[in-house]
Formats: sequence, C-alpha cells, structure tokens
Amino acid sequence: MEVVIPSEAIKSIHDIAEQAYPFECCGFLYGLVGEQLQIRQVQSVVNDSPENHKVHYTIPPKEFMKAERYALEKEIDLIGVFHSHPDHPPHPSGRDLADALPELSYFITSVYQGQAIQTKSWRLSESRQFQEEPIKIEFNK
Repeated sequence: MEVVIPSEAIKSIHDIAEQAYPFECCGFLYGLVGEQLQIRQVQSVVNDSPENHKVHYTIPPKEFMKAERYALEKEIDLIGVFHSHPDHPPHPSGRDLADALPELSYFITSVYQGQAIQTKSWRLSESRQFQEEPIKIEFNK
C-alpha cells in the first residue's frame, strides 16, 4: 500500500533522526487509513532500549497505549512507527523483524555522519517478511 506523507512530516522525522545521532530515534506515525495510508502527524518518543541505543530502539508498551489513546481522542489512526539507523541503510534488521507488528508501517531513516539521507517504509506480510511500501511525499502548493 502506498504511504503519503507531507514534506513537513518527513522533514520532522529527518530532524528528529539527526538530533538523535549517533543513536537511534523512534516515534509514532498518525493519519488516515484508506486506499492509501495518509500520514498527517509524527510524534517522537524516547528510545527506552536497555541495550546499545546506537543499534536498537525500544518503545515501552505504556507509550503504545498512550499513542492508541491519543489516536482515539483525535479520531485519527496510529499508522506506524519510525526509527533511524545511524550509519546503516534503511533496511529492517533481524531485531526490527522480531519486534514488528503486522498492522503497522515501519519508517526507517538512514543517518550517515549526522545527516538523514533516505527513508523507506516497510510492512510485514502474512508470512512475516518485510515488504517495502512506496512513499509519496506531498509538497505544499
């Protein structure tokens, strides 16, 4: 499924990823689910990983509950999660696969030497393999 995101939202993700460098950032993607996934808002969350923050992120279950409650209150959908890969490509790791939920999109931003250079979106297939989702960036007219 195609994911549509405003240029301001993708810029926010890149800014968050660059500020977190050399550590992984993480957060939520909110919007509308229809023929396309339309992202309307991003929200960063503290990387709560008990491991090395350079190679892993963790979003506590309590933050997921807050995100779901926020989406209900705002009458929007929790579309997915974003995180960064410092000095690595924007492809899911084995840990990303192990932690992923099938109903969410996963944006991964590669950040090289402090600069966000590429973001890709991924979603789990029924066979628990990541499939890349096309991203369409909307620019204000």
